[in-house]
Amino acid sequence: MTASTEGQPPAAVHPARWWPTGWRRTVLLVVVAVVARVLYWKLAIPGYHPISDAGQYSDLATHVAHGKGLVMDFPALAPHQSAFRPPVYPLLLGFWYFVFGSSVGAGQALSVITGVAVVLLTERLGRRLGGPLAGLVAGLAVAVYVPLIADDATLLAESLSMVLLAGTLLLLVDRRPVLAGLTSGLLILTRPSAQGFAVVAALWLWWTVGWRRALYFLGVIALLFAGWVIRNEVQLGSPVTFTSNGFNLAAIYSKPAQQHGDFVNPIYDPRFRDLRLIQFDEVRWNRSLTERGLDGLRDNPTYAFHVIDVNSRAWFEIFPNKGDSAERFDGRNISVRHWSLPEFYLFTIGGIAGLVVTWRQRHTILLIAVSLYFTAASLLLVAPPRVRAPFDLINCIGLGLLAAWWWQRRHGVSGESSSEDTTDSTVGASVATSAGSRR
Repeated sequence: MTASTEGQPPAAVHPARWWPTGWRRTVLLVVVAVVARVLYWKLAIPGYHPISDAGQYSDLATHVAHGKGLVMDFPALAPHQSAFRPPVYPLLLGFWYFVFGSSVGAGQALSVITGVAVVLLTERLGRRLGGPLAGLVAGLAVAVYVPLIADDATLLAESLSMVLLAGTLLLLVDRRPVLAGLTSGLLILTRPSAQGFAVVAALWLWWTVGWRRALYFLGVIALLFAGWVIRNEVQLGSPVTFTSNGFNLAAIYSKPAQQHGDFVNPIYDPRFRDLRLIQFDEVRWNRSLTERGLDGLRDNPTYAFHVIDVNSRAWFEIFPNKGDSAERFDGRNISVRHWSLPEFYLFTIGGIAGLVVTWRQRHTILLIAVSLYFTAASLLLVAPPRVRAPFDLINCIGLGLLAAWWWQRRHGVSGESSSEDTTDSTVGASVATSAGSRR
């Protein structure tokens, strides 16, 4: 599809007359995003201290800053080269620590910066898909959405992974498979659950631009991932991917987990005491936990439906208190989480509606497929609120598409191209007119 100016409204009713454009739009989004995140940082979690996952990322980054590589104590209780956490975020945070010092505040500042980058990339992506109104609404939605704001005030990989996800989606829309492969590979090395995302994106590329570009995309990802696997062969003595895989499988599907009916921690649960010494060999420990998780699943395969049911209640906030424990470990303010839940319901319903009314667009189909993939991957394993970030991000884009669709329906105009945005809108002339288009 190419840009079109057919059916442009008269200047008196053109939406670009009243919304901010150009640098004003960028300044607005940056100011709103920064203010929201700094307020949450300073007022909602003033004494934030990274523990659990965030503590491990901070420890890894500190070792990186001191030139020791990806070293941490967990689970061996002694410093060792590790593959438990994906490498990209701790490497970036380690470089940040090296420059600005190893402090929690410095790490939070990096998260705020990456969070603002997500806002700007989302605005750009929304504008490519539905025009300037869609971009503005999508960007503002990410800027003020409390679950994403909370991610951007802690030392977790969510902010960086959303930068990489939004960037990959934008590059896919722009049909740049090699660069999209680079950002997608980095996404996988930041968020292991994104491994299946590469398959979804490759299939979409095959459908839209052909199998050669899909192979280019997968080839770049394979090269990046191979580097990580080779590192693990050299440092850990085995070509493992992420040793957290076994931990997650045992925590969800092992017999102790099924007896408990929910997540169990193999580190602390006494039913895993026979593995305590194996923890000093991260690869063997991961292998043993993987076997226990798979054994439990083989013995009772229908237990997966129970896991999906329990996780769905937390994912869709059907029982909001379900996610409180994980939120505390992630350093979030529980009171803010509860009073902001209406925003979650509103954004989720509106975002899904926006995807539904524009589902005929090939690019919306990509968004829907990616959202469904990340939802399914999380519901089958672990689904604390913070891992919902890809779902939340895509719903914010859906809100932008819904706003553009509503504007077109109300005014009978595309709302797509102002003079400054015409060159950006090469994907489609409008949400409504491109909805049924096919190559």
